[in-house]
This record gives sequence, C-alpha cells and structure tokens, in this order.
Amino acid sequence: MDSGRRSRSGSRDRDSRRRHKKHRHKRRSRTRSRSRSYERNGTAGIHINPAFGLPPGTVQPQPMGYSASQLLQTNNMLEAEIHRLKAALNAAQGGQQIEAQRCQMLQQELRNAQIQRDQANKRCNEIMSERRMMNDSKVEMANRINGLEVANRMLRDDVTQARNATEAKEEEIRAITYQSEIVRQQINALNERNAALKTKCETVVAQNRQQHEEMEARQKFVQGAQLNVKKAEADLQLANAEIQRLLRELDSSQQLENSSITDKRNIEEELIRKEDEIRLANYKSATLLKAANDKIEKLELRLKQEKPAVHNEMTVFQETIYIAIETIKTTYEKQLSRMEEEIEHLKAEKLKQEQQQIMMEEEEDAVVQNLEELPAYLKTPMRPDPTKMEGLKKTIQVKIRLDEEPERPARPASGPPVDSPVTWHQRKPFERLPAMVVPLFGTTEAPSTGPGPSISSEDLITSSTIESTSDEISIAACNQFSEEDLLLAEPTDMISPSQLLDLDEQTLLGGE
Repeated sequence: MDSGRRSRSGSRDRDSRRRHKKHRHKRRSRTRSRSRSYERNGTAGIHINPAFGLPPGTVQPQPMGYSASQLLQTNNMLEAEIHRLKAALNAAQGGQQIEAQRCQMLQQELRNAQIQRDQANKRCNEIMSERRMMNDSKVEMANRINGLEVANRMLRDDVTQARNATEAKEEEIRAITYQSEIVRQQINALNERNAALKTKCETVVAQNRQQHEEMEARQKFVQGAQLNVKKAEADLQLANAEIQRLLRELDSSQQLENSSITDKRNIEEELIRKEDEIRLANYKSATLLKAANDKIEKLELRLKQEKPAVHNEMTVFQETIYIAIETIKTTYEKQLSRMEEEIEHLKAEKLKQEQQQIMMEEEEDAVVQNLEELPAYLKTPMRPDPTKMEGLKKTIQVKIRLDEEPERPARPASGPPVDSPVTWHQRKPFERLPAMVVPLFGTTEAPSTGPGPSISSEDLITSSTIESTSDEISIAACNQFSEEDLLLAEPTDMISPSQLLDLDEQTLLGGE
C-alpha cells in the first residue's frame, strides 16, 4: 500500500517536471527512463515473446518482421497486462488491508482474552481467598471444638472430685453407723445389767425396809442423803456438759452440711454457667455457619454459571467436608447428651445421699435423746469429733476394754456387781457414822444376807437388843456396798439423778 502511494506521487512529480522543463539539447541519460513514451519508443531494446497474447492452439507464424499494428497490439496487450497487474496489486493491497484489519481484530480479541484471563485470575484469587477464609473458619471451629473438649474434660474432673467427696462422706457414714451399733450394744448390755441390779436392789431394799421401820435417826439420814444429792447434782452437771458437747458436735455437723449444700449450689451454678456458655457458643457457631453457607451458595451459583467443571469438583469437596462436619457434630452431640445424663444421675445420687444423711441425723437425734436420760458414766459419744483426736483414741480404748476381760475382784455374795463402767478399782466406801444407820436410798429394811451377825428370837424380846442388832446390820450393809453400787441401785431401767432424788425424798416423807 505504501509502495503504491510512492509510485503515484513519483509519477505526479515527474509529470509536473516534464511540463515545466525547458527545451534544451537532448543528451543521453545514463539512467533508464521510466516513462511510457520511452517504453513505447524504446521497444527495440525489449524482448517480447512473439507467442504472447495468442490464443492457445494457434500456430505461430513465421517471423517476417514487426509491423506497426503488431507493435500497437503488443503495446495494447502490455498496457492491458499492466492494468491487470495494477488491479491485482490493488486487490492484493485490499487483501493486505483486510489482513491488517483481521490482525487488528485478532489483537483486539487477544487483548480481550488477556483481560478475561486477568478477570478470571482475579476471580480465582477471590475464590482462593474465600477458600482460605473457609479453611480459617474451619480451623477456628476445630479450635472451638478443642475448647469444648477441654471444658468437657474439666467437667469430668469436677464430677470425679464430687464422686470422691461422696465416697468420703459414705465412708464417714459407715464409721458413724459402726460406732452407733457399738453404742447400741453397750446400751443393751447396760440395760440388762441394770435389770439384774434392779432385782437385787429390790430384794435388798425390801429387807432394809423391814429393818429400818422403827429407826429414829431420820435427820442424820437426811444429812447423808444430802451427800447423795450433791453427788447426783455433780452427775447432773456432768450430764449437762455431755449434752452441751453433743450439741456442739451437732452444730459442727450442721455446719458441715451447710458447707456441703453451698458447695453443691456452687457446682450447680457452675454447671448452669457452662451450659449457658455452650448454648451461646452453639448459637454463634450456627449464625456463622448460616452466613458462611449463604456466601458459599452465592459463590457456588456464580461458579456454576461460569465454570461448571470447577463447580463439580468443588461440589465433591464440599460434600466430603459436609459429611465430616456432620460426623463431628453427631459425635459431640452424643458426648454432650451422655454428659448431661451423667450429671442428672449424679444429682439424683446426691439427693438420695442427702435424704440418707437426714435420716441418719434423725436417728442420731433420737439416740441423743435416749442418752440424755442415762447417767453420766453410761454415756458414750455417738460420733467422735474429727478435730479432737484424743476423744477418738479414748473411744477406741473403751471399746478395747469392753472386748477384753481384765482381772477383777470376785463379786460379793449380795449386792450389785462391782464391775461398773466407772473405774472399779477407785471405789470409795462411805464413812461410817458411830451409832448411825444409813439406809440405802431411803429404804428402812435390813438385808437378810451378808456376813453380819445373825438375829435370833431371843434378841427380839427387848427393844435394846433390837436397836443394837439393827445398828450392826446397817453398818455391815454399809460396809458391803460402795458409793457407786448405791448409785447403780435404780428402781427403773432408765432414770435420771433428779428423779432418783425425788423418789428418795418421797420415801423419806412416807417413812416419817
């Protein structure tokens, strides 16, 4: 195309120069002329095929020289050929222009393809960023699941500690039950012994009542009874001190119960707080999962419209991820449900243990009420104080002494036994009063048995002999029984010292 422009411009310049040049002497040019006139005039220097322009199949005539018509015809043919070549050149130039336009279009399409490739790369980067975000969210969910596992492990540790605490409480309850059984056996043995002592004392009292009906030393007997009253008051004070100690132990047990109730309440509050945290975490994870699912659906729709093959691959990957997430979800839901069932079971066991503890406390209160009616030397602590190890050691020593059989003096022929719970080798006999009869707890009868002198029918004649024999018998009876034997001579199985004093006073008043 550019060559055509140059040729046309060159021909125009040559025409303009030809018109305006002056007529001067023509001389031979060293260069070949490009004008058509030169071509027309200078045909002698051009070799032309004589068969050029002849129709096919004609016989070439014998050359007889070139005529003007032949030259003109040849010139016309050459001009036609030139026109044809120019037309072909123009057509070739038009084809080149079309090819150039096509090349430009291809370049434009290439640029568009590059732009589309950049857009596709951008979309791919966006999709990869979304995928990374999904992976980050997956890692975050895994971290949260690990946090939930840690919380579950901590809760299991708390449950294990609570179970150990309950086992310790059960061990204490078994120890208390064992101690109460020991005390019950001791009480039964003491009741049996008191029943035997009652029968013996009744016989002795009946005998003493017959001897002391006519005695005149009522005032001195009252003085002796005052000593017994002081002794009973001392026993009553000891009993009150024992009751106060038992009340203090009851207060300590109630404080322990209150502390266990507060611990239980704290554990329940902690469980409620953990459940609220788990519920909030589930709600947040569900919200984030819903937003992520919406975003994923939008991206899937867009990817499905633009790249179906990539969408199919992503669908398979998402199905795999969904199956894994559902598996993890079902697993942890089962674990949480199992943990809730264990918590409910622990609550039921704790409630049952509290009920059993309440029943045990009621039984202890009943035993304490029964013990309040016993004398001080018959009372054994129901439950040793854990803070006082000395009391526990003393209780164990008492148990060992009950199981063993120490060497003790022989039991006298009459009267109560000397192996009472009070230390038997520290007995203190009553001080003798000269010419004084001290009856046994207000009785007036003399015993029929004993090492004292016997009374014959002859001695009963005079009152002096009766008084002397009664004095001797009463002194012998006082020598036979110690102070603790007199205290053991109770009219009933369970009687307090105050009731015993009231009975003594009634007996004295009735005798007067």
